[in-house]
Amino acid sequence: MMYATQILYLLIITVAKYSILLFYLRLSPSVNFRRWVKAAAAAAACVFEDVMFTLIVLFQCNPIEKAWDFVVLGKCSNGIGCFKAETTFSLATNVVILVLLMPMIWNLHLILRGRLLLIGIFAVGLIPCASLIARLIKTHNSRLSDIAYRDDLT
Repeated sequence: MMYATQILYLLIITVAKYSILLFYLRLSPSVNFRRWVKAAAAAAACVFEDVMFTLIVLFQCNPIEKAWDFVVLGKCSNGIGCFKAETTFSLATNVVILVLLMPMIWNLHLILRGRLLLIGIFAVGLIPCASLIARLIKTHNSRLSDIAYRDDLT
C-alpha cells in the first residue's frame, strides 16, 4: 500500500503546485510577472521532481515486488535517503512558489494595510513548508531504511 501511495502523493503534489502557478498567471496583470511565473514553472522543476522521484519509488527495489512483499529475496535502496531528497526538493519548490507572489502583491495599488493582509493570506502557504521541515527533521532522526515496515518515525 505504501508503494502506491508514494506514487500518488508525488502526482498530487505536482498537480497542486501547477494549479497554484496557473492561479498566479490568472491573477497577474503584469507581462513581466507572467514571464517569471512561466520561468518558475520550469525552474521549480515540478515535472522533473515528479518524474524523478516517481522513477526512484518505482525502481527502489530489485526485483520491484520486493517493495511490497518482504518475503521476496532482493535488495532495496535507502528509503530514508530518497525520502529526505524528495522532501528537500519539495520544500525548495514550495518556497520558490510562495516567494514568487510577494512582489506582485507589494506592487498593487492598495494601502499598506491591504497589501500586508494579502501577504498574510498567502503566507498560509508557509504551513506546508513547516510541515515539510518537520518531516525532514523526523526522517533525519530516523536510523531505519524502511519507514513503511517499521514505525520509527513516531
